[in-house]
Amino acid sequence: MSEITTLPQANAYFQELNQAKKNRTALNSNINTRTAKLISFLRKSGPIIVYRDDTATIIEAVKKVSVKFDKALLGSIVGMPASALNPIKIAELVESGKLSAAQVEECQYEEEDYKLKMRKAKKKEIAAFRNKK
Repeated sequence: MSEITTLPQANAYFQELNQAKKNRTALNSNINTRTAKLISFLRKSGPIIVYRDDTATIIEAVKKVSVKFDKALLGSIVGMPASALNPIKIAELVESGKLSAAQVEECQYEEEDYKLKMRKAKKKEIAAFRNKK
């Protein structure tokens, strides 16, 4: 990449940069939409074999459960803004008795999400998928 020496060059680089950012946003949106459709199909049909660069690959939708913490709910319980609550402050509130461990537990919840899992298919799996049809 050459140096920018003039104002018109700077303007051109700026325009190219903005266009690249727009393209990246559109591409990410397209990837997310296609991934969601594929995960939806895999949840209904189960794992399938696809080919990626002439290599048999098994893809499947895998459920991922993560534990989330609702700081806004905890903030409303103790009467503090959620932004002021960090792990140290929460521990201090529990130690001082203003907050119980049960109340902290109430603010935790599980969130399910499905992710796309890919791995190379083994010879036995390829044969099993062929015999399935």
